[in-house]
Amino acid sequence: MKKAPIQLPDNAKEWIVQYGPWLTLVILVLTLPGLFARKMSGWTLLFYARLVSLVATVLSAAVVSALLVALISLYVLFQVRPLYKA
Repeated sequence: MKKAPIQLPDNAKEWIVQYGPWLTLVILVLTLPGLFARKMSGWTLLFYARLVSLVATVLSAAVVSALLVALISLYVLFQVRPLYKA
């Protein structure tokens, strides 16, 4: 596998590995009350999470699958959007 032309510094990689799971857990908890309550803020956080996931998948060089999954998931996400309240 070829290395990316720009590499993250080792301390940045370590920070991501150390704190990434905790950040994910906090974001998940913040998103869940909004989703269960059908609040638009919960939908918006889910939308942003989907975009971040898309970027991460594209950066991992899986462009075709990233676009396919993004199209399907965003289609479903926008179909249910009217069911969430402002």
